[in-house]
Amino acid sequence: MRLSSITALFAAAIAGAAAKPSPLRRGTRAALRLIPRGGAGDAVAHPTSLAELTLLSERPGVVVVDFSASWCGPCQKIGPVFAKLAEDVPAALFVKVDVDEVGDASAHFGVAALPTFIVFEDGVEKTRFQGADEASLRQALDDRGCPPPRNDIF
Repeated sequence: MRLSSITALFAAAIAGAAAKPSPLRRGTRAALRLIPRGGAGDAVAHPTSLAELTLLSERPGVVVVDFSASWCGPCQKIGPVFAKLAEDVPAALFVKVDVDEVGDASAHFGVAALPTFIVFEDGVEKTRFQGADEASLRQALDDRGCPPPRNDIF
């Protein structure tokens, strides 16, 4: 995928328009699934390469990255909470990275345990914590000016 294609995807997502995913390579899933914020469905971006993840983490605003794996029990426990927050907090971009699918992401971002959450603001890492800790996730969002709703079901 060309950089201009990725830039166009981001521009469409930021403008609130539905971005149609583009395949990264033949036979793989969509490069990024960006859905307008606050709606039903998948409100979490799923990069399939380190380049895509880096672009997302460097974008303006608040970006919350969840490093996880399908075999990780705590990752599966916090997954629905992360997805719900993505729908309820439109001021932040939520990104979920499967470290088995994007193998070089862990080394690049210094992730040593799962799940690990990194919160970026304007491309700068502001908060990092490990574990399926909903309170820390909510506090990190609140600290960055993106408070989650208090009456959440989780």
